[in-house]
Amino acid sequence: MLKESISQKKETVYSIQHNIRSKEQQCENERLRVEQVVDSITNTAKNSENEVVSLRKLLSKDLSFSEKQVKSLQVLYMDLKLSCSSEKTKVQHQILTALDNIMSHKQSIQNRLAQ
Repeated sequence: MLKESISQKKETVYSIQHNIRSKEQQCENERLRVEQVVDSITNTAKNSENEVVSLRKLLSKDLSFSEKQVKSLQVLYMDLKLSCSSEKTKVQHQILTALDNIMSHKQSIQNRLAQ
């Protein structure tokens, strides 16, 4: 009877030990799976960060180029505006001179007719 009880307890202990080893293996498998998931997420995050850095550099270069173009176009616009204003003033002066000449000619004709 004592032998049977010891035998049963040994079987129980073996069964518990087997369950413990099985659970430990499951735990280890789950730990490895989680570690792989974390590694995958970490790699994805690093890749995303590298892409963001690359895009920032590219956008910075594009922005810098665009800003240079804008400044160049602003200078060109100001030059053209000044040139246009100058030409407008010259044309207005020529028109005034022509009107003055017409008025002088008209006065000359009136003076001749009055004589």
